[in-house]
Amino acid sequence: MLDDIRRLRPQRTVRLCPVTHPCLVLGSTQPLGLVNTAVNTAVNTGKIVNTGKIEVAKRSSGGGAVLLQPGRQMWADFFVPADDPLHCDDVSKSALWVGELLAQICTPYFQDDLQVHTDPPVNAKLGKFICFAGLSAGEVTVDGKKLVGISQRRTRDQTVIQTLTKLCSIHTLTEADCLLLSDNERKQSRAVDTAAADVTEQELQSALLNQLNS
Repeated sequence: MLDDIRRLRPQRTVRLCPVTHPCLVLGSTQPLGLVNTAVNTAVNTGKIVNTGKIEVAKRSSGGGAVLLQPGRQMWADFFVPADDPLHCDDVSKSALWVGELLAQICTPYFQDDLQVHTDPPVNAKLGKFICFAGLSAGEVTVDGKKLVGISQRRTRDQTVIQTLTKLCSIHTLTEADCLLLSDNERKQSRAVDTAAADVTEQELQSALLNQLNS
C-alpha cells in the first residue's frame, strides 16, 4: 500500500489554514535562536512547541518570520504539480498568478488599486528577518503597503506557494517584538507600514473558493 501511495501523482490543490492561537512562524533558514524568548514565547529544538504561550514553528519554505494571530489573516497554500500548466520553473514568475488571484478577490475591500509586484525584491535584507518588511515577486500591495506575503517550496514533483493575506491592521504584538534584532533592524521593521483588508477570514476564504470554482 505504501508503494501505491508513493506512486500517486500530486494534484492541483488549495489548502486553507485557519489560525486558532498565536504562533510565530520562522522561515526555513531562520534559526530558533533568533526568537526573543522574553516575549511570552516558547521554544525548543523541535519543529513546533506549545506550552500555552505563543507557539514558535518553522515552515519548510524560505523567507522571513510571520506572526499568526486568530482572525487577523487568511492563510492559503497552493499546491501546483510540476506538469501542471500553472507550474513555472522561474521562481520570479511562478507566484504571479497567485498574486493576481488574491488581488482580484481583495479588490472590493479597497478604494485604491491593488498591485502585484513583478520587479526584483525590495528591502530583501530586512525581508529575510520579517516577511512583511520586504517585497518579492507575486506579492500584493495597496498604495505601496504590503497586503499579501508569499513564500515557495519546491520539490521535483510540485511547487507549494504559501500565502498570507492580512485582515486586521491593529496588532498589539508584531514580529519585531518577537525577534532578537539590532536596534536599527527593529527601528526599520517598525517603520514598515502594511495594508489589511476589512473583511473576515471566513468571508475572504469563501471569495477565494468561489473564484477558483468559477
